[in-house]
Amino acid sequence: IRIYLYASERDFRAALGPNAAEWIGGQAHTALAIIVANINPGDEWEIGRMIPHEVSHVVLYQATHNPYGYNPNWLEEGIAVHNQEVADADYPLLVEEAARNGELIPLRALSANFPSDTDLALLSYAESSSVIEFILERYGQEGLARLVEVFSEGETADAAVQRALGLPLDELDAQWRATLPA
Repeated sequence: IRIYLYASERDFRAALGPNAAEWIGGQAHTALAIIVANINPGDEWEIGRMIPHEVSHVVLYQATHNPYGYNPNWLEEGIAVHNQEVADADYPLLVEEAARNGELIPLRALSANFPSDTDLALLSYAESSSVIEFILERYGQEGLARLVEVFSEGETADAAVQRALGLPLDELDAQWRATLPA
């Protein structure tokens, strides 16, 4: 994996290309095993957050790449956030607040691209992380490993969750939501 760090926002934005969301701080070009990130020199916190996150994308791509389909974003981002050395402390609070306000994004919707709106994008990352933590608590490392293995076969999110965890995607969503504040 080649990692390119940019100390200036301007140089980083030039590396991302056109139409990149404003909230992006790093990006993995998984097929090329290249990571670009905007990290100021000496920022240990951001290094511990960003680098493991983006490396996770490359490793997951290598483990699941197939000609038939793509991983849902909730799996991609949830695993990447889980693997960060430095946690995003606000994520659990964002999920709890959205649950209390009835504003959770359905897991099915989190399979596609995350919103360009910064607040909704952050909630999408937070929910994805929460779902992966739920899977790990309920089904263990083995359950998550089965899920990754099934995605490597090109299954859809519906079929992969059913095969790996034994329940429909919407039921996984409902079980996860049941663990959150009403």
